[in-house]
Amino acid sequence: MNYLDVYYSRINHMGETIGERIRNGGIRSFERWLNESPFTIWHLSVERGLYFSGIIERYRDKEESKIMYLRVALDIPIQVGDIMLWEQPDGTLEHWLLL
Repeated sequence: MNYLDVYYSRINHMGETIGERIRNGGIRSFERWLNESPFTIWHLSVERGLYFSGIIERYRDKEESKIMYLRVALDIPIQVGDIMLWEQPDGTLEHWLLL
């Protein structure tokens, strides 16, 4: 490997096009956010047998409502209408409908 090959491999480590660089940069930012966020839940699943981790934040406008935001990685194939299973710290299992 010569100097020019090393140069191009370093320049293109996030992708060869601007679109690829933006997408890969966003994926890395989300992974960092997932690892550092206090709202990260590590053991989530849906009834279809899919296991994943995500960030769950409460809806800020209404304290009494049960609406929350779920943020997951792009490669997690959850769908609208899935029933998410969320194990609570006391060991109970809550069922949530994904909208």
